[in-house]
Amino acid sequence: MFTSQGRLDPGRLIRLIWGLVTVTVTGVLLASGGLEALQTISILAAFPFMVLMMFMAGGLLHALRDERRQQELHEALLRERLQRLLDERDRQDTVDALPPRAPAPAQGGADGGRLTASRDG
Repeated sequence: MFTSQGRLDPGRLIRLIWGLVTVTVTGVLLASGGLEALQTISILAAFPFMVLMMFMAGGLLHALRDERRQQELHEALLRERLQRLLDERDRQDTVDALPPRAPAPAQGGADGGRLTASRDG
């Protein structure tokens, strides 16, 4: 993809060139040092990718831990909201079950609602 400007299906010439490069490098390594040289160069070429994969694995573990913490926090918030709703419903049921209150005495009159003894008797 890099040598074909991002095209997923490179042309025949590009594929032919890369095939020839791969065969030539492999042939030279086999001719110069045999199978051991080919194995050594394969390991050396893979080493940077191994380091990269280790960092990727660490990043994946970090992301999974963060996701787990976020999920636990979300569940705790949902439990708290549900508990508040249930408590509110219980309070409402309790208020509905109470007998009705007697009306409050009327406030008013010239004396401000105070009881005064009458002079008649």
